[in-house]
Amino acid sequence: MALLDIQSTLFAVFAAWLICCILEGIRRLYFHPLSKFPGPKLAALTLWYEFYYDIIERGPIIRINPHELHIRDPASFDHYAGGKREKYIEKLCSRFEELAGTGEVVPLDVAFLALTMDVICAFFFGEDRGHLDKPDFELLWKEKLRGALQTAALGRMFPVLTTTMLRLPHWLWKVTNAYYVSYMFSLQAGIRKQVAAVLNESRGSTPGRTIFHMLRDSDLPPEEKSISRLCEEANVLIGAGSETSAKALTHTIFYLSSNPEILRRLREEITAVMPDASAIPCWSVLEQLPYFTAVVTEGLRLSYSITTRLPRVANEPLIYNDWVIPPRTPVSETLYSVLVDPAVFPEPKVFNPERWLEHPELSGYFVVFGRGSRSCVGLNLAYAELYLAVAALIRRFDFELFETTIKDIEVKHDFFVPNADLASKGVRARIRKL
Repeated sequence: MALLDIQSTLFAVFAAWLICCILEGIRRLYFHPLSKFPGPKLAALTLWYEFYYDIIERGPIIRINPHELHIRDPASFDHYAGGKREKYIEKLCSRFEELAGTGEVVPLDVAFLALTMDVICAFFFGEDRGHLDKPDFELLWKEKLRGALQTAALGRMFPVLTTTMLRLPHWLWKVTNAYYVSYMFSLQAGIRKQVAAVLNESRGSTPGRTIFHMLRDSDLPPEEKSISRLCEEANVLIGAGSETSAKALTHTIFYLSSNPEILRRLREEITAVMPDASAIPCWSVLEQLPYFTAVVTEGLRLSYSITTRLPRVANEPLIYNDWVIPPRTPVSETLYSVLVDPAVFPEPKVFNPERWLEHPELSGYFVVFGRGSRSCVGLNLAYAELYLAVAALIRRFDFELFETTIKDIEVKHDFFVPNADLASKGVRARIRKL
């Protein structure tokens, strides 16, 4: 009898759960505030539809999961949405001068990530990580960063996995030889140490102030200035900031090396303000060069910045064409969809700086850094890195691409940032000094 009672109870619980699932499915399909919006019915029923395309398949306004709408419409995007730098550029050029003429194949994407990582760490903490000094430009950081970004979608679906991993003792990862996780823990420990050093200093005690000094001394609420909160901010800034800027620089050099006429015209314009190749003009001079600005803009467009959806929530109803979107509905749009829309950018995959000179109105669709209050906080730093680096590199070196084609930079996967085919060996070149 006891066994029958247990079986009956389990059956009743299962039946109740099944009825609740059916009723919730009916609500999501026919009575939910988003039920009238177009989109696959399976996406309206369950988050597993989104999970499949984010994790398994990886690959105008629709409902993409039970709670969120996604818009693919460039015209709607607005509604949705110094000295140390020169030092690191010179360090990169010094490394390239050592490699020039040797015939050695240089992984440009790794070298550029080393540059942006050192710059961003110096900017935020007042101290770099020495990646430019490493013989391999700290290849391990690129590999581990890509691994972390690949698991981002999985962590979004199962947040408990991330929190569980973070709570496990560090020694366990070392014992199990999980070097990737151990490396990331070591990086985070370093970040925490640097942030703690800033918080423990007295106000005005540090002559070289960083962004974290400014946050510490700001009027933000105390909970927003805790060490945990600032470390979270640092992780995002370092991970996303170094990767996106490095990718923009990599793509720009790739396209310039693949288009001799564009390279020739750009080099002539840069040489006019930089007759001495060893003296880099300041950023304010370089950004006044019209063709250079068009090249930088096109390079940024074709690096795509972030490819994942960026949901936003408005407290008031939003109007999109004939649709009224209920308040507090997550609505997303991807930068990538705007930047490669052929109705806005004819032949969108072609590197064509001329489009920005001939059609200045395209600036309204230049959404690489986002828009509005949620736009990229590192915009100016990214621009400075690009202008200074491209000027120095193009004025001093030629890059002969080695076993590198467009397939090594075109988007194949969305790992928060765009990724080429996983089999790609990256952008590689032999360097020749001018």
